[in-house]
Amino acid sequence: MHYWRARLLKIDNYLWLIAILMIIQVGLLFVLKLPLFTSDSGAYLLNTHVQDLPMDRPVFYSWFIALFKNSGLRYLAIIQAFVLAVLFAQVLNHLGILNNRKVLFMAVFAFVFSGLPLIALQVMPDAFTAAMLLALYLMFSSSGIKAIRYSLLVAAFCTFHFSHVAIVLICTVFWFLKHPKRRNILYFIAPLVSILLMSWVNFKGGLGFKPSPASHVYFMGKMVENGIAQRYLDENCTKSNYALCAYKSELHGHAWDFVWSPNGAFTATGGWHKSATEYNAIIKQTLLQPKYLLMHLQAAFLATFHQIWRSQLGDGIVPMDLKSNVFEHLANSIPRDLYLFPKSLQNSKTGLPWETINDTTRAICLLSIVLLLTLWLGRFLNPKTAVFITLICVFVLANAFVTGALANILSRLNSRALLVLPALILPIYTARFVK
Repeated sequence: MHYWRARLLKIDNYLWLIAILMIIQVGLLFVLKLPLFTSDSGAYLLNTHVQDLPMDRPVFYSWFIALFKNSGLRYLAIIQAFVLAVLFAQVLNHLGILNNRKVLFMAVFAFVFSGLPLIALQVMPDAFTAAMLLALYLMFSSSGIKAIRYSLLVAAFCTFHFSHVAIVLICTVFWFLKHPKRRNILYFIAPLVSILLMSWVNFKGGLGFKPSPASHVYFMGKMVENGIAQRYLDENCTKSNYALCAYKSELHGHAWDFVWSPNGAFTATGGWHKSATEYNAIIKQTLLQPKYLLMHLQAAFLATFHQIWRSQLGDGIVPMDLKSNVFEHLANSIPRDLYLFPKSLQNSKTGLPWETINDTTRAICLLSIVLLLTLWLGRFLNPKTAVFITLICVFVLANAFVTGALANILSRLNSRALLVLPALILPIYTARFVK
């Protein structure tokens, strides 16, 4: 007994952290029975078994799901959880704060109660957003082959969601400007590789050599939501024969109403495949004219502000029945999981206690902000940790800007980045003040 106790005590805290986090996450998955689904999960499942490439999202996460066709989605969730746990432990280890058992326990507590496990166990590319930040920092902090390995990992995460590329570019430019003595062109390998890879796949699929064949659609949706499209059409329809002019009175509501309405103005003016010429012309004109450009900047600022405060786990995760699109596409992609679908906690009568979960995550987010201000204003941070925390803040702001200003203001899209803050600030604070 003393021998095994001695052996266990010699295990590095880094390995202990990974093991504990994986036990907790696998245990949570056992309770859930299946990973969590949003309505968007159905689209990713659909793209695992159809031949045509989707225009509205990258296909790479769908291909990643397809790797688990024979094993089941629980193994997908375990891999996602493992990647996040390992990168989380590696970052804390790199910061040199895992040599204290109290920090180890706080890291476990902060990781779990931040809600990150509930994001990692979703069938969504959002599961890799937090991991992308961690890998990005490790890339910036490494050199040589090690930096290249992390950059390729970041590139893989970028291919899973269009927003990931923009977020990585913003963070990379920040780091490049912030550290003139440590500038390395290798930092740009990740976004460059992901852009080239997505463009090549789209080209081979007949969608043109571009990473996002549908960027004009989402941007037009934001212009409709912000009122810029209506203003431009009111002032230019008399001299330009835009198809959208006939639908000016219908251009209102959220961006997703414009994009996803089955019988709306978007469908009537070309849809995914025939709207690019007109929409790009309108977008170009609004970006070149100072009056509309100022409107874009104001709208982007307000959207980022409204997005940054949203933190609500469970957004879009609702009970689903056997008539849902998720069940339909699950039947065609991973039929071995069908028997678990009606038994999963998400689809049970009780469901998950999202109100309690969100009260907890909001409280821990507020606590982390207070602790962050204490560290910053009190100048209790060493240079390495200060730079890392700055990168976290840039990452959270970049995510809010990219998703809020260029796509949709949704709690789901903000929580995937914002909840990284408490998961990391609490152990950093503990390492500074608890001996």
